[in-house]
Amino acid sequence: MYDVVETGSSSEYLERIVKDRPVDLCLIGGWAVFHTVNQRFLASTGRTYLGSKDIDIGIHDVGSLKKVERYLEEEMDFERLSFRFVKYLDRETGRPIPSDLARTTPLHFLFELYFDIMLPVCPEDIRRTAGFIPPDEPILTKVFEDNDGKRTIQLNTGPVDVPAPFLLLAMKLNSVGTRTKDHKRIKDLCDIVALVLFSGMERDEIIGMGRNEATPENISGLSSDMFEKDFEQASTIIGLPRDAVASLIDMVMTDN
Repeated sequence: MYDVVETGSSSEYLERIVKDRPVDLCLIGGWAVFHTVNQRFLASTGRTYLGSKDIDIGIHDVGSLKKVERYLEEEMDFERLSFRFVKYLDRETGRPIPSDLARTTPLHFLFELYFDIMLPVCPEDIRRTAGFIPPDEPILTKVFEDNDGKRTIQLNTGPVDVPAPFLLLAMKLNSVGTRTKDHKRIKDLCDIVALVLFSGMERDEIIGMGRNEATPENISGLSSDMFEKDFEQASTIIGLPRDAVASLIDMVMTDN
């Protein structure tokens, strides 16, 4: 789905922020799923699970947001782009490309590495205090305030917390129905299947707990029929039979 230069570069920057640790943070998104399932996925299939192209972290508060913003811009040379941060990298080497040069470089010669920061809740005056409105993720409250809501994983540069598998599943259920880009939607489907099969939780337990934590209005309209056209590609990417992928997605999205 993503090539090794994209995922390798993303992993390097992730390792760096975990090493430097500018604020207390937790890892979310695709890399959190990767580090949750990869060991079991590798043991079962003989292959490494899908890496991520982007980096997503959760933080506690606006004070931490300003510190991370400063770190990304001053220490890692990311550029703010609306509520996101971006770095332009050479598609063949992974080396940084200055933003002024990137604007005149054909897209097939570079890729964009995005860094997203989420808060549990965004205060009403967040635009005035932060200068932009970051996305919020209420599930992060359980990660930061409940020991059962997180796990600690070990990266090369140090430990970092990730949401418990059922909370990662809830986040994926919250997002998959809103995806407008095909590759993001298909990656969500792959992550949902991987979490159900390779997180270390029993299948029925993670599905039940994940659905309970997802936002009701986000999952009330979900059905496997919505993703029928994506099953073949998700099956190819994750390396499981199409019918198995379709069956698991139907199981996760059906309110039993």
